[in-house]
Amino acid sequence: MVGFKANTSILLLMTSLVLGMKCRIAAGITFYVGNAKGDEKCGGADLDKSSEVSFTDFAILARYWLESNCSISNDCGGADLVRSNTVNIADLSLFAQNWLCEPSKTINVDLNIDNLWMYQNMPTLSGSNLTANVTITDDPLINSSYRYDWDFVLPPDVSIRPYTVSGGQSGDSFWNFAANGCNQPEGISDSGQVFRVIVTVTGNERGNAGSAEQEFGIALLGDVNNDGIVDVADRSIINAFWQAGSAGKFTLRDCDLNCDGIVDVADRSIANAIWRGTLCRNETSSPCPFR
Repeated sequence: MVGFKANTSILLLMTSLVLGMKCRIAAGITFYVGNAKGDEKCGGADLDKSSEVSFTDFAILARYWLESNCSISNDCGGADLVRSNTVNIADLSLFAQNWLCEPSKTINVDLNIDNLWMYQNMPTLSGSNLTANVTITDDPLINSSYRYDWDFVLPPDVSIRPYTVSGGQSGDSFWNFAANGCNQPEGISDSGQVFRVIVTVTGNERGNAGSAEQEFGIALLGDVNNDGIVDVADRSIINAFWQAGSAGKFTLRDCDLNCDGIVDVADRSIANAIWRGTLCRNETSSPCPFR
């Protein structure tokens, strides 16, 4: 204990000199500034992993002061900041540079969505849907579990949110959601603006958080060529795909209006009914984004 106190006293004095001189030459004494290896936050000086460099970290440095053979003892509890195999003035200098450093506590997350647009659904169906998945790429505080808060930001001209098919709860890292039926015009942006899905991830133990968002669009059902109106052109594209298995640049996703995985007479009939005004809305002021 006496040795530890002596080390601490010496280090306090030396640290005062280092801080006061800002790691430059003064009073005839040179202090050399070392560099931590890798991309360690706060130069690796957060020895107790508390997300700040403070006296508890200083105490660890004092405990290992002038220790050698650090390579065989976990870098002397991390106090060998410059990896020189000895805890010395270079480590102290680097420690002083990072005094009271607080690394970011933000959780870094990636949010991915399986497609950037979907059609309105047929009334009562939910086959036209998207799935958003969130991945935690870095958590500085290393929580063991997380809460997920999911939400939408709707365009100004939309009043009905897409609805949940599965996931989207506080314990879910994914959200599968569907467009509203084509008989609900309040669920599509007439002006062609984007929807946004947002997730905030919060650590259950530490309370730190991070968020991410992704944009997507909802298209007018039957508007295969995305020109803002369902007409004979759309029906013709579907018919061509049904007969030949392809229709130029238009894909299965464009032509499969009931989302059953095939293009057939049912899809052509849906487009025909919308065109003739007997099923759902057949026109918007602007096309769907991301198509």
